[in-house]
Amino acid sequence: MTNKGMFEDAALIKKLQASIKDEKERRQFAENELALIKGVGNNSPEMKTAKKRIEELMEINKEHQQMNGKLYSELEIEKKNHTLTREDNDLLNKEIGRLMKKIQEKSY
Repeated sequence: MTNKGMFEDAALIKKLQASIKDEKERRQFAENELALIKGVGNNSPEMKTAKKRIEELMEINKEHQQMNGKLYSELEIEKKNHTLTREDNDLLNKEIGRLMKKIQEKSY
């Protein structure tokens, strides 16, 4: 082996060592992240609090949906009542007009 080959091998070894060190640091970082994620698991106080709040919000959502359903039904009834009232007013106005015409004819 020549001196040039030895220097190339040494450079390659340093490069591989740096690559191994970098991969080791990446693996350690990933393992730490995984440990943190597992630490905030389903039985952690934070997760229990979050689950309880989700249940409360789901109950509130259910109540709001029921209220919206009732309000929608009431709105439909009010629309029908409004239509009926308008029809009654139209009939009353026609009847008043007919009676007024009849009174005017008698007064001439």
